[in-house]
Amino acid sequence: MKKGMAIMIILICLCAPFSAYANSGWLSVELKNGEMLFDSFTINVWYVTALSDIPENPSAFIDSYIIQTETIMPEYTAITTTEGTARFDDLTEGLYLVSIRDKINPPRYIFTPFVVPYPYNGNYFVTAVPKGVLPVHIIEPEPVPLTEPEPVPLSEPEPVLLPEPEPASEPAPENPYKEIPGPKVPKTDLPHTGQLRWPIPCLALSGVFLIISGCALRQKRRRA
Repeated sequence: MKKGMAIMIILICLCAPFSAYANSGWLSVELKNGEMLFDSFTINVWYVTALSDIPENPSAFIDSYIIQTETIMPEYTAITTTEGTARFDDLTEGLYLVSIRDKINPPRYIFTPFVVPYPYNGNYFVTAVPKGVLPVHIIEPEPVPLTEPEPVPLSEPEPVLLPEPEPASEPAPENPYKEIPGPKVPKTDLPHTGQLRWPIPCLALSGVFLIISGCALRQKRRRA
C-alpha cells in the first residue's frame, strides 16, 4: 500500500483533475462521488520537501515520511464544508502529503493518502479530487444470551419394601420328667422275665404228658 502511495508522486495529476485560475494561489481538495458530497472530513497537509529536492526514486523517501506523520503534527488542517471542499491558501512551493479522515466512526469512505506538487506545471491554483472507497464493515455477530437450563424435576425413588423380620422363636421348655435310660439288655427271641432257661424243657414235657393223659382218659370214658 505504501509503495503504491509513493508511486502516486509522479502520477497524482493523472488520478485527480486540477484546474488553474488567475487570482491568488491555493490548494483545494474536493471530495465528490457523483452527486454525493462529503462534509465533516478532516484534511491534514504536511510539507514534505522542496520540488528541487525530490529524489529520482522517491518511493522509499515517501514511505518513510508517511510513517513519520504518525508523530508529526500537520502544517495545515481543515474540515470539509457541506459541499465537500477544503482550501489551503498561502502555501510554500514544494511537495505536500495530503491525508483525509472521516470524523464519523465508522467512516463513510476511506481515502488513500496522496502527494501533490505545488505549484503544478507552473499553476498556483490547484484542485485535487481524490477518489474514496467504501469501507468493508465487519459485522460482529450478536452475542447469544445464555439461557439457564430448566431444572429437571427429580422423581422420588420408590420405597424398597424390606421383609419383616420373623419373631425369634423361644426355646421349648425343658421336660422336667426325663426318661432315665435303663441298663442295656441283649436282644433275644424270648421275652426277658428274670427266670432261668432250664425249667423251660421240663415245663414243655409236663404239658405234653398232661395232654396225652387227657386224651387217654377221654377215650376210656367213651368205651364205658
